[in-house]
Amino acid sequence: MGIHEWRLFHVLSVVLFLGNLITGLFWAAHATRTRELAVISHTFVGIRRADRWFTIPGGIGILIGGIAAAIRVEQPIFGTGWIIWAIALLGIAAVVLASVRSGLQRDLQEMTATGTADEVSWKEYDLLYGYWRTWTLIVIAAPLLAVVLMVYRPSLPAF
Repeated sequence: MGIHEWRLFHVLSVVLFLGNLITGLFWAAHATRTRELAVISHTFVGIRRADRWFTIPGGIGILIGGIAAAIRVEQPIFGTGWIIWAIALLGIAAVVLASVRSGLQRDLQEMTATGTADEVSWKEYDLLYGYWRTWTLIVIAAPLLAVVLMVYRPSLPAF
């Protein structure tokens, strides 16, 4: 593939990755406002499934497409600060996504999967949901900052 195809693949992967995260944030907020356990549980099942089908492949595509595009134009990956820092930001997002956010999603989904609204501790739910929302915003902010680095290509230290 040529440089334009790799760049297109890279950009579409960014759209897939960020679009799914932002959409999940919207639907989780929408479901939470209902205070209907079945709706909330179903929403988090969907978010977890969408992460497997869209967010994770999008993140992999970002990495593959970006590195392939850099190699195609003979841009030194480890010698270019904005590339290294963009990869680091994507890595931060991946670590938070895999280690923190996914566990909170599972906990929120399980908390709302059984029982009745009277049995659920809404205080505990709101606390966990607040953590999930905060970590999701971090997962969104990191690649958005990486997009800024890719567009402006500032002079940053490399290795």
